[in-house]
Amino acid sequence: MKRKLLPLSFLFVSSLAMAQVGIGTKNPDKSAMLEVVASTNDLKGILIPRIPLKTLTDSSFVNKGNVANSLLVFNITENDELRPGYYYWFETGWLRIITDQDEAYRDILKNEEFAVNDNEQNLYLKDSKGNIVSVPLKDVNILTSLISQSNGQYVYTAEDGSQTTIDVIGDVTNNFE
Repeated sequence: MKRKLLPLSFLFVSSLAMAQVGIGTKNPDKSAMLEVVASTNDLKGILIPRIPLKTLTDSSFVNKGNVANSLLVFNITENDELRPGYYYWFETGWLRIITDQDEAYRDILKNEEFAVNDNEQNLYLKDSKGNIVSVPLKDVNILTSLISQSNGQYVYTAEDGSQTTIDVIGDVTNNFE
């Protein structure tokens, strides 16, 4: 009877034990659940699972859709929404870990043109895809202005609305040495 209970008791006690797992080391760091160490004679890396993601929100293929935050995969699919690379799950979708090389994949919109319609008091911005955005000038938060009077004078309007006239020609003539 004792011979049967002893192995069973070790089995139950060992299932309750918690420890770090080390691959390539007998003493894994205590701050990590898993530590992988390459030997100096056989340098190798860790291979993250390669998964063909379908969309940025599809989790059905992983654990029947029950995906833990921070799950890391390497996507091998390329379509309108996805590029090959590392993705991690956060709350409701896959987020790509971007690198400097991803610049070629990103379609960055740039402001190509801008105009101010003085009658409507709006600023118009046109991006590289032809989209136009209108912003009321009062929301742009320009606090000061410097406006030419076409006679060598400029009117500076400060944040509080006070105005100062600057006579550029007179200042240059009087202060030229």
